Amino acid sequence: MRRSPFVIAAVAFLACHTTQVRPPSTDTARPIDRYIESVNSCARISSCARKNDPQQYREASQCVERWLAWREENTLTVQCFGTARSCAEIDNCMHRTNDARVTAICNKHSGESTFCEGETLFQCDDENDDESHAVACSDVRGECKEHKTHDGLSARACISPEMCPPGAPESRCLDSVTLLTCDNGAAERAHCEPGETCQHVRDENSEPTAYCAKPEQKQCTRVGQRYCEGNKLIRCSPAGAKGAAEVLDCAKYGLSCDGSSARPGCRVPAEMVGCHDSTARCLRGDDLEFCALGIRVAVSCKSLGFATCDATGNGLEAACSMGVVR
Repeated sequence: MRRSPFVIAAVAFLACHTTQVRPPSTDTARPIDRYIESVNSCARISSCARKNDPQQYREASQCVERWLAWREENTLTVQCFGTARSCAEIDNCMHRTNDARVTAICNKHSGESTFCEGETLFQCDDENDDESHAVACSDVRGECKEHKTHDGLSARACISPEMCPPGAPESRCLDSVTLLTCDNGAAERAHCEPGETCQHVRDENSEPTAYCAKPEQKQCTRVGQRYCEGNKLIRCSPAGAKGAAEVLDCAKYGLSCDGSSARPGCRVPAEMVGCHDSTARCLRGDDLEFCALGIRVAVSCKSLGFATCDATGNGLEAACSMGVVR
């Protein structure tokens, strides 16, 4: 049976057992180069992640899978992670939106999730500074004041009778890239992500609503589920009246879509699959070992600038540690 170039290159790669840091590959690189890039970058990302970061950062195995999606969705994210050589640089890639001024003000109001300072609304997260934001209520022609949400909870919000009068749709587009949401008189304005536009649709009850999506975005109904359509991985995320289908072409990376496991995803060719347990472990003291798209790989922590591998390094599983200042 003829083997794919990915299989031949990966067999040679795995014979060395431990990957070495390489410069980030380009869009024209071979699939094996993209694979090595993702393994090395994710070993560093998971070792540098904070305890409150999403699982896709803290678990090396999930990070490798997510890396493929980052390549499709956000080249800047891949470039940032791919060139990072310290935890400080990794932290900057993950938390670039952090506003030191907002963090300082939120710290003075510890325990308050929302509060007003003049006509500025502060929304604070004590566990994750990067989820804290300041909003000028003048942007929605409103005032910052106490508010009862639709489910009866009390909070501070930007109240705008002009933008969110009684009977206003829960979501609507202000322009092609700006989404306005209304909750019992409270208005919140958001800009669509790059490449997305604001689209008016009708929900399952034929009520008008809106959401941000890419112009060619497919809709799906199985929100929260992952499944294969041929060799493409479909991830159905919440958006609009139904869901937004995120499509990842596994074949583009020399992989195939495996829908037989509890977590469908892009995997290496079937003849190479050698692991299913995603837990990272320490190997020979200095190497971080984990399952990357079906292959058990080991990365030298020292080659990434760390001193050793710690079995409970990031509080979740093994990680490289002590090599850089956190």
